[in-house]
Amino acid sequence: MKKYFTLALALLTLVSFSQETLSYEYLNVNNVKALISPVGNQFNDFSGSSCFQIPSDSSTCSIFNSSLWIGGKDANNQLKFAGEQYRQRGRDFFPGPLVASGSDIGTVSDSVSQSWNRIWRMTREEINQFIICYNNPSYPLYEIPNSILEWPANGDTEISQASILAPYYDNNNDGFYNPIDGDYPMIKGDECLFFIFNDKADLHTESGGTPIGIEVHGMAYGFGCSESESFDNTIFINYKIINRSTYTLYETYIGSFTDFDIGFPNDDYIGCNVEKGAFFGYNGDDFDETANGINGYGEFPPAQAVVILKGAPIDPDGIDNTHSFDTINGNLVLNCEIGDILNGNINGTNFGDGIVDNERYGMTGFAYFNNFGTGANPNTVFPGNATDYYGYMNGHWLDYTHFCYGGTGHYSGGANPEIPTNFMFPGNPTSDPCGWGQDGNPQQGWSEVTEANSPGDRNGLGVSGPFTFLPGEELEFEIAYVYARAGYGTTETTLEKLFACIDTVKNGYMNDITPCGTSFIYNEIPVTTINSTFNTSIYPNPTNNTLHVEFSKVSNYQIKILDIQGKVFLTEITNNKTHVFDLSSLAEGVYFVKISDGKSIETNKLVILR
Repeated sequence: MKKYFTLALALLTLVSFSQETLSYEYLNVNNVKALISPVGNQFNDFSGSSCFQIPSDSSTCSIFNSSLWIGGKDANNQLKFAGEQYRQRGRDFFPGPLVASGSDIGTVSDSVSQSWNRIWRMTREEINQFIICYNNPSYPLYEIPNSILEWPANGDTEISQASILAPYYDNNNDGFYNPIDGDYPMIKGDECLFFIFNDKADLHTESGGTPIGIEVHGMAYGFGCSESESFDNTIFINYKIINRSTYTLYETYIGSFTDFDIGFPNDDYIGCNVEKGAFFGYNGDDFDETANGINGYGEFPPAQAVVILKGAPIDPDGIDNTHSFDTINGNLVLNCEIGDILNGNINGTNFGDGIVDNERYGMTGFAYFNNFGTGANPNTVFPGNATDYYGYMNGHWLDYTHFCYGGTGHYSGGANPEIPTNFMFPGNPTSDPCGWGQDGNPQQGWSEVTEANSPGDRNGLGVSGPFTFLPGEELEFEIAYVYARAGYGTTETTLEKLFACIDTVKNGYMNDITPCGTSFIYNEIPVTTINSTFNTSIYPNPTNNTLHVEFSKVSNYQIKILDIQGKVFLTEITNNKTHVFDLSSLAEGVYFVKISDGKSIETNKLVILR
């Protein structure tokens, strides 16, 4: 069974191939507890005790691990590739940024790489508190936290690293990060984990590929939005990938390899939704048992998706490519008769927006391959070298035949050799009604259910491309890990619920707002000057449990205690000259006191509760 075989090899890998023990952190801002590493292989340290846990307070997992893959060819048609499965052979990714200029461009020393073996955690609340207190310098006893002071905003220019690395707001526009000047991190989500890695610090002993020379800035993030089940069960990873080499990479593909383990791993199915740009794992039967020391989900097992939100850039063609959607009652409805469905507009972005050459692919292909030792066709198992990895990314089996529609996807397993496809198991009914993955020839539904496959341990690869990657070019690849589980008292299936959750997450992402009213990209909150409409005094400040609000004259006042997001925690009415609040029920943090007498309102009286 793969899990035990892989684990044994992975333990050897830690001894034989690693120059350091990687530094891991948990992203745990909502109902997901995800282990994040400073390199491109996520959710598992291969010690047997980590995975993508959901619910966060349980010991059940929906993903074993997930890794970034990228590959393309240089001008001499030589393949360059970086990507990992389980680090059972070695590794392709290493911590730290590369040299960004000069004769040593695209290199990194071992000592620099090891010094970047860490992850930086940042929260929206910390930044909000910093902004409030910086804009009110008379506010007492605020100390800038280390998380803000140590944010890795600037590279070491003495060794030719890029001058700007981690994103930040430059308050005085001097190009240098200094919180004393009012600079602060720019993040996504309510909490993020930031890290930088490369593929050039050493040989690629995992894939055997020739290194590319890429530097990757990763930001894993999530939202504490319990009001939305979709967002509460989702995390995101944004990868900014920079070509630090001196050559152009052609026919480049980028993707996410993900090993789904829906609780107990040996009873799963896998599939994709072409229109939604997602691939997913789900249970192959009605009950997910606990076995072999692995906790299952029991009845009503969930489904787990990987959604490509921002894919590869489409090579410029000098026009604003059109989309294939009609707008009906304010909703986009796919119309296979308009636009050019072969240009990526089924699940890509920025089509028909009036801007030339800003179009991006979504998910352009989905591959599923089998575990070793399962009795599968040896041409459909895990890739063994960089050519195999790259072949899966552009739709080819290990024998170089193209994926075919139906059966197992290979002609020897019942697939139709006359119908090549880019998407395996697109569902029944099909999620590709325009036949985009079959060169514009629509087909009937196809899933693991229609093929009556035996459930097992499933893994897949969602890809985006091809594109041309120029020296010095930066691109973003952003994905969401979306989970859903149907339950008692509903006729909605787990996959129906999963697709609805994907829609909610994608809509929030495209419109830059969550159901909780939070933007994806951190924006500076407005800070106004503390006023004194009612000539009030507030003390002690900071405080532990009680807060006194003292007025210069007696009147009927309504007093509210709000957090920095505007959520009201306490509302009280008084006609006394001094009113005392009991704040013992509130968490530590920064709060507003909002006062009204029915005619005027006084806000932005700031209080720190310690």
